[in-house]
Amino acid sequence: MIKIFLFLLLQNTVRTDVFNGFFCGFDSCGSAAFSDFRGGTSSPPQAAKAVRTNSSILHIIKSKLFMGQTATKKINQNIFKTWRGEMAYLLGYIFADGCIMVSKNRKGNPYAINITSVDKKHLYKIRKALSSNHKIGKKTNGKGGVAFQLQIRNFTLCEDLINLDIKPRKTYDANATVNVPDKYFSDFVRGFFDGDGTVYIYKVNRGAPQIKSGFLSTSFPFLDRFNKQLCKNLKIAEKSIHTTNNKENKSKLAQYNIHLYIDDCEKLAEFMYQNNPTLYLVRKYNIFKKWKSTKRRGT
Repeated sequence: MIKIFLFLLLQNTVRTDVFNGFFCGFDSCGSAAFSDFRGGTSSPPQAAKAVRTNSSILHIIKSKLFMGQTATKKINQNIFKTWRGEMAYLLGYIFADGCIMVSKNRKGNPYAINITSVDKKHLYKIRKALSSNHKIGKKTNGKGGVAFQLQIRNFTLCEDLINLDIKPRKTYDANATVNVPDKYFSDFVRGFFDGDGTVYIYKVNRGAPQIKSGFLSTSFPFLDRFNKQLCKNLKIAEKSIHTTNNKENKSKLAQYNIHLYIDDCEKLAEFMYQNNPTLYLVRKYNIFKKWKSTKRRGT
């Protein structure tokens, strides 16, 4: 009954006199949810005085009855229902640097998505793409390293991600994978690259510059499929999948990677940044940009 009344109230279909009388009546019911309205007194005059305005009561109602979710938290919870370029990028980035957390003590709304990055500005771009205004927090790893995280609790958003095979604790799932249509694969690759990809320029053979890029995953089935689809789109030979030995790997899970060099790197950049996308990690994009202006033998 209370929730029905609140719904009508929010629709502005309840008269002020009915509103005040309704809540004054709760003064004697002993409901813990409405302790804020009683002001420690049970007589109608004092109770009426304690109930100041409709807006002040609505603020308390929302904080008490709707699991802490207030009107200030916004999110496009339907973004993963339809394939689009921006959606594919976000999916790739979340597959790399995001996770779905499950809270056992929140049975009605157990899922939350956590997206982490050392690039705070880029995380703001992610947030904007999600039409969100959730807070971006800061965390440290105990060794002085700093990262930033965006945490969003939304059942619909997380359920759609799960249906797209972004499962809770995916890092520990050696068979985790995701299927992406070719039409949106370049956007997915760019998102995955910005999360778990690398690119750098180094020197070999008496100082000759070279560029190398790569992708990393703890799921061999995913990287195997990704490798095949990527190389097909780039029209290059499939890459060998290597196992990475990383002493910093606390999970002790095997990590797999593929590498691309010089010409293949250039094709990768052309593929990822085609159609002038606005959603990309500037730091990595600038390395490809620098490579294009680097003087090399035979050029």
